Amino acid sequence: MFHLPGQFNIGGGVVEYSLKKKKVKNVLYEGISQPHSVMLYKNDLYFCNSEEFSVRKENNILFKCLGYTRGLAVQNETVLIGQSITRHINKLLEKHPNISSDCGVYLLNMNNKLSTFVPIPSLEIYGIIFI
Repeated sequence: MFHLPGQFNIGGGVVEYSLKKKKVKNVLYEGISQPHSVMLYKNDLYFCNSEEFSVRKENNILFKCLGYTRGLAVQNETVLIGQSITRHINKLLEKHPNISSDCGVYLLNMNNKLSTFVPIPSLEIYGIIFI
């Protein structure tokens, strides 16, 4: 959720939500800045902390880049991370010393922590899946 219930200006979180009762059952992570692409892989929760330009695996920062993260896929030791063009650059420059204006996908190897960026001729990435 971009904003936890009752905390509009404080920040977002990753929550467990009951579709049946239409309410939050459990707050898993708080203080997340514009979370996207929450996924469970091998009992680990991964998600983009988009405004912080990062991806988390549970409580740990798995990846940090220079742009807005959105779109995520994990398979074995490979993670695909989408980076969309960054909107609201002036606001984000208050938090980040520099920002990338590229759209594309990072291929991250979790074993050796090496990544490669593949540019995509688009403005935004919303989701990624392995096929």
